[in-house]
Amino acid sequence: MTKRHQITLGGLVAMAAVLAGCASYPTQGPKGVDKRKPNIILIVADDLGVNDVGYNGNSTVRTPHIDALAKKGAEFTTAYASSPVCSTSRAGLLTGQYQQRFGMESNPSPRLLAQQTVEDDPGAEIVPALPDDPDHAARGLPPEAETLAERLSAIGYRTAHIGKWHLGSAPGYTPLDQGFDNFYGFLGGASLFAELDNKDVVRAALPWSGLDNFLWNRLPYSLEHNGEPQSERGYQTDVFADAAAQYVKSSDEAPFFLSIAFNAPHTPLQAPRELVDNQPEYLPARKRVYYAMIESLDVGIGKILKALEESGANERTIIILTSDNGGAGYIRIADVNAPYRGFKANFWEGGIRVPLLVFNPFDKGGSAKIDRPVSLLDIAPMIFDAANVSIEGLDGQSLFGSPAQDASRALVWRNNTVSAIRDGDWKLIIDAHRQKSWLYNISDDPLEQNNLITTEAERAAELEAKFLDITADWPSSPAWGPTYLIPVHADPQPPEPGNQPNDWTMWPG
Repeated sequence: MTKRHQITLGGLVAMAAVLAGCASYPTQGPKGVDKRKPNIILIVADDLGVNDVGYNGNSTVRTPHIDALAKKGAEFTTAYASSPVCSTSRAGLLTGQYQQRFGMESNPSPRLLAQQTVEDDPGAEIVPALPDDPDHAARGLPPEAETLAERLSAIGYRTAHIGKWHLGSAPGYTPLDQGFDNFYGFLGGASLFAELDNKDVVRAALPWSGLDNFLWNRLPYSLEHNGEPQSERGYQTDVFADAAAQYVKSSDEAPFFLSIAFNAPHTPLQAPRELVDNQPEYLPARKRVYYAMIESLDVGIGKILKALEESGANERTIIILTSDNGGAGYIRIADVNAPYRGFKANFWEGGIRVPLLVFNPFDKGGSAKIDRPVSLLDIAPMIFDAANVSIEGLDGQSLFGSPAQDASRALVWRNNTVSAIRDGDWKLIIDAHRQKSWLYNISDDPLEQNNLITTEAERAAELEAKFLDITADWPSSPAWGPTYLIPVHADPQPPEPGNQPNDWTMWPG
């Protein structure tokens, strides 16, 4: 029997109850489970920039539930995703290992998207397919990878994934194959949030973006439960939040691991009309929709937190909230990652810095701001540490507990032809395709204004050598190649009149 079909009867009943909106759930946990182990909720937003939340200083967008979580938990102010794009980042997050170890260096972008991108985005280039590229459905986290869900399921945790997957749809690659008892969401990289004829939802198109044009022209509303298509057509952020809240309420004495991957505020930009109408009138229409998507996300998170409190499980549940990467530049909302330069799909700070909040009810130290650089790879070992699971061979280091974080470690990134390393205060970005590099002292220059690649050439060489040493045991070739190259700028596009910056990399998508 494959992992795809190893679904417990209790899990089927539980998720069926979620879909039916009732509360008929099993009341006993699996035998032998240590019921003192913590519940774990991992909430991942999609393309949420560091300036897209109130607690980071944005006074316009309303995120009271996220802000409240920041006040009572640990706020990591220098948190990095392991990749600045969706699929590869999620692979690292769910395994605690650099995703390059599994050959994942590009999003699994279809050829039709590449054609649309080259047609609509100036400077984009098609990349020919490699002879041994796998089918699109098998471009994702491979079966041999061990996920958080698999490790926790092995010690008796109930597991569920709700929302976006984007880690493969072929047999062996789905959530049910990767340790989750239940899956309620969509397998691809995006979905319509609501059907196009829904009068209660407002949309904002981005006609200059090949990706956005592709989504509006070809993307359906996708929703399935354990492989079966669902007829429900509610606004997806609400649908996922309601399902997560019901799952929490179904909690029996056995511990659970709930992964909630919201697709907000990823494109296509669609938001409930009521929330759009409540945005300040001075905002551009596109930004009103975008902020309404974030406020809907916050409302959904509030539903989950309320369910935890009502179920009495809030004092034994660890809550983690983050984003897969930085905000996207192609939405042309300049301040999504403010004050940092860079956007999704490049290695300036805005592309890889993400919000990260952790509420641990077992930590009596209370709220805290933690400034040291951390990685989303560190979430898996933190969870294993909390669940008392001994796991070797991870690239991350537990955010809390033991072993203590190594303050001297370097963080590295590689997506085909573009790579980066942060070692202490120094950060090096290399675009092999353009044969151009950038070197910054992040302590002195956190906004990356001064490229020191010429004046600090020796230091750059040392960083490049360290990068090569750290990545020496990674596969030399990815599991699949990119389908296109596209210029992604460090600064908002289009540039101000007379300003033609040279700080951009060709992103292999």
